[in-house]
Amino acid sequence: MSVFHSTVSRRDFMKGLGFAGVGFGGAALTSPTFHDLDEVMASSKSIQKRPWYVKDREIYNPTIDVDWTMLERYDSRLTSQTAYSRAQYFGKQRVINAAKKNAEVYAQRVAANEPGYTYRARALSEVPYKIDVAHTWANGPVGIAQAKTPEERGEPKWTGTPEEASQMLTAVLRHRGATLVGYGELDQRMRDKIVLAYPRASTSGTNFIDSWPPPASAAPPYVYEDVVKGYETTSKRVIPTKPMWYVAYFTQMSKELFRCAPSPLGSVGNVGGAYVNMNTYCHSFNFQRYLGYQMLTNHVDGDEPIAGGPGEVLSGVGEHTRQQLYTITPEYGQFGRMFVFLTDLPLAPTKPIDAGIWQFCHSCGKCAKSCPASAISNEKEPTWDQPMVEGKPTIFHPKGIRAFWQDTETCSMWSQENGYVNSSCKICYAVCPFNNNDRALVHEIVKTTMASTNIFNSFFYNMSEVFGYGQMDPEKWWDLSLPAQGVDTTRIAYDGGYRR
Repeated sequence: MSVFHSTVSRRDFMKGLGFAGVGFGGAALTSPTFHDLDEVMASSKSIQKRPWYVKDREIYNPTIDVDWTMLERYDSRLTSQTAYSRAQYFGKQRVINAAKKNAEVYAQRVAANEPGYTYRARALSEVPYKIDVAHTWANGPVGIAQAKTPEERGEPKWTGTPEEASQMLTAVLRHRGATLVGYGELDQRMRDKIVLAYPRASTSGTNFIDSWPPPASAAPPYVYEDVVKGYETTSKRVIPTKPMWYVAYFTQMSKELFRCAPSPLGSVGNVGGAYVNMNTYCHSFNFQRYLGYQMLTNHVDGDEPIAGGPGEVLSGVGEHTRQQLYTITPEYGQFGRMFVFLTDLPLAPTKPIDAGIWQFCHSCGKCAKSCPASAISNEKEPTWDQPMVEGKPTIFHPKGIRAFWQDTETCSMWSQENGYVNSSCKICYAVCPFNNNDRALVHEIVKTTMASTNIFNSFFYNMSEVFGYGQMDPEKWWDLSLPAQGVDTTRIAYDGGYRR
């Protein structure tokens, strides 16, 4: 986590922690002894290397508390992106008027030539980034050449151990744009509790604000059948009951663009950075097809069988956060898009992790303090009880986790009515202490200390305030010298000479 400017000396930092004179190893408290920074930076994992301070936890035991008896399959048709869901709290007319008001306020900012709304900013933010590839649930992307299956080539399918398969798929996904990858078995608990009941699909917007529930053709439910291959019809998306696995991967996005929030450039970082790497999905489908296995998902429409957050947390890509909508990773913070797909390629599961991130969210709360809509919980401790919204129970969150509950409906309404694109101002992304450059040694000391103890978390937060990290003038982005796509891919590179 980057909460210190690179000019802060290691000696000053150690004094601030009360460790003056103890040397580098003292900052790690209970950590093992390392001989150089490369040893500190990475520990050897069978699937992918992670920073040494990242601790594995047991399967189904992430850092956030989960009550598996309460948890039920989530209905993704009820997210805040659905007008019907928002209308339950704010009324139909206000929801409908919000889109008109959004356009009016946006036009006023353009007319005033506000920073982030200039001619060049609009040219960047209003040009579509999403790769326009049609897709089906089971048959992959439409309009691109599909690899021949082993059967079509006249040879047996690829076989190997689950560990070999996970290592292989990690290499492929990283080659095509993913930065972090996690795996898990689609066992009965995942099927009963985590796989979505319905996708969002075409229920977003005002289409069904007066006619709920929508027809199955608008959002076909995920169902289980005793079949060899998954398939879909206009009324269902079928997942085989045979052994299956899930793959959760993270594609990094530009931190600097997110710091331009709440201007439209913040949304460029969100949408553009994620979907530029849509070739990760297309190539992965063909790679598995060539090996003789199937891939089930719908990345293009953002309708996946498992929501990104639970998939990433349970497979150890990152940890749950106060803000709830993003998962924070030890390597890249929260700035990445999360994708999940199913496969019948046997894989070795990865475990949930503990890098001190969830505990830091308890002490920080900067996202909540900065939220103009007051939509993020500012409580000191998470709770099992979901708060009321406009005097009504929540229908847009699953039960069964002890969390800092975010009011995503209020977030969406406030953002629309104040002229922010994609129904989100994204200020919470911009101000998060994890959204900072972190290659200086002092930042690694912060991360390793945070993973070992939480007693300095308040100090780390206060220092991030002192150095003024967070939002920046969006017009300054144009003059920055950034890596391709604003992404530091060497952050996870321990081989190939990048750290030698």
